[in-house]
Amino acid sequence: MTERSWREREGGSGPRTTAVACALVLSGVGSASAQWDLATDVAVRETWAENTTFTSNPGNGDAVSTVRLGERLLRTGDRFHLNAQYSPAGLFYRDTAEFNRLEQTGRLNASYDLTQRDAITFAGTYFYTTSQGVAAETVSSPLVLTQFSDRRQQFASLGYRRTLTERLSYGVDVRNNFQTFSDFHFVDYAAYGVSAHVNRKMGPAWSLDGGAGETRNRFTTPADPNNALSRTTYGDASVASLFSGVNRRIGDRMTVTGRLGYNLVTPGDGTQPNRRALFAQGTLTWSGPRLNSSAGFTRDINTGTGVIDLSETETLYGSGTFSFTPDFSATVLVNRSYSRRVGDGSSEATRAFNGTASLRRRLTRKLEASAGFSRYIQNSQNLALPDLAHNAYFVGLSASFD
Repeated sequence: MTERSWREREGGSGPRTTAVACALVLSGVGSASAQWDLATDVAVRETWAENTTFTSNPGNGDAVSTVRLGERLLRTGDRFHLNAQYSPAGLFYRDTAEFNRLEQTGRLNASYDLTQRDAITFAGTYFYTTSQGVAAETVSSPLVLTQFSDRRQQFASLGYRRTLTERLSYGVDVRNNFQTFSDFHFVDYAAYGVSAHVNRKMGPAWSLDGGAGETRNRFTTPADPNNALSRTTYGDASVASLFSGVNRRIGDRMTVTGRLGYNLVTPGDGTQPNRRALFAQGTLTWSGPRLNSSAGFTRDINTGTGVIDLSETETLYGSGTFSFTPDFSATVLVNRSYSRRVGDGSSEATRAFNGTASLRRRLTRKLEASAGFSRYIQNSQNLALPDLAHNAYFVGLSASFD
């Protein structure tokens, strides 16, 4: 996430205050025929976690009760569109009450059509969570965090889109984001960047695109509170990127995309040499009457994976949902990440596997039950972090209100 590959977050994500301001300013503009929809859902989940604190010591399992409230506001109109979501959740631990938390998640996507050819877009996310589990929204991200820690993330992106012809369009984005942890082992960071991209349709089923961007990153490594000689250290680096790619639709159900590019890392410390790294990305998606799935691979420069400030990360991921009936389905999410510190010959690296399998059953039009299992495995090479495994089993019930 990282200032995760800006190509993956072209829409970006952002601060709640900015998001609300944009919504208030733009909501008064547009067609009087705009439609507003508000939806609410409440979910309760019971989880047994076999390694609650993410340590290498077994026997610290606990039962966790989660109560989550979700609010979604949707606006559709001739020119202005808004999709805002906010979801607080209370986590209550049976044996370790000091771990009780109030987590928060917020998302906002908005667009305003200036003309038939020009549009402004805004997208943002905000997280305050201890979760390291993989979810549908994060399955393609390099989830290498490790250890129990409060994590606060905020992303924002403001973009401009212009359609030149029926086949040619371009866009420009500016982004800002940060991530902080409560655990001193992890590296906090803040970043801002700008990027531009061009897309050309070559035919009804395929198109080419290309782009370039630059991101400035600042890192903070907190002092070890258990070591009187430890000091907080700071660093910075810029990453310049260039890429090109192809998008291809095969038949009515399959889509394939591929990207290839180049990263140039310039450390803020002038005594350190520049680093170069390959960017590669491929995805395959399938949409059918029963099966909806996607799989992909990404190799890129990332920040925010937790224990390493700037890393070369390879991520292999997959997700799939199979509907046995209209009311009964199964979902599998899998993510495997390998992150190595940027630098010739560096041996500091972390390998992580994150997977979730679940079943969902719709009981009534507004009531749904679920059950599942998740597993997290971590191996850290030459880092002061534990090798560990974390299993969790859960059952849940959710109700929606339109």
